[in-house]
Amino acid sequence: MLPPVQLLHEISEDAEHWYGELRGRQLRRAAVRLRHAALLVAAMHLYDNEARSVYEPLRSFEPTWTGETRDQARRSIENFERNHVIYTQAQQSRGGLEEALRSRLADQSERDAYEAIKDCGDKFIDDFAYRIRKEKYQYDSPAFLDALMHGADASSLNTVIDHGKLMLESLGPLRESVLDRALTSLGTVEASFERRFGVPTPEWLTTLPIALGSSG
Repeated sequence: MLPPVQLLHEISEDAEHWYGELRGRQLRRAAVRLRHAALLVAAMHLYDNEARSVYEPLRSFEPTWTGETRDQARRSIENFERNHVIYTQAQQSRGGLEEALRSRLADQSERDAYEAIKDCGDKFIDDFAYRIRKEKYQYDSPAFLDALMHGADASSLNTVIDHGKLMLESLGPLRESVLDRALTSLGTVEASFERRFGVPTPEWLTTLPIALGSSG
């Protein structure tokens, strides 16, 4: 199981390699849209996977946690909060998809699917990820870190558990309202691309749902 950032890097490299081998103006233009859409979907899923894997354990915090377990939780939080690779990729892919959609698409169902992916990207970046980033900065405090690393009383217990709950609540119904819809729409544009150009869907794209489901 690859860490989310590494998995995103591999997906991005595979997508770039695939695009580089394509020939023909119309085919490459369509491939740009598909690549941006796929990377946006991947980034959203991986961000969600990583956030949940970081903050879910805090809900089970106990004062009996060993120093090693506490330090591992601290490092996971710091790595997530300081590493903006996945979030940045989501922003870049959303912008790239928005630019690519300025070209006319004859197939309305295909355009609708792309617009749905972009709409999901807007909701993810402007709502869910924004709330996560806002809350994590509010709780980047000595009191929380002291409770996590050294706390052994009821107050420390509540401080750590409440932080985990708050971060997970900030994600809310992200998977159902945004991620699942985006992945379904991606399947629609994949099928449209293959049908229109007769180009088999590349392996990196067909295996994307499996890769995203196993990350984190």
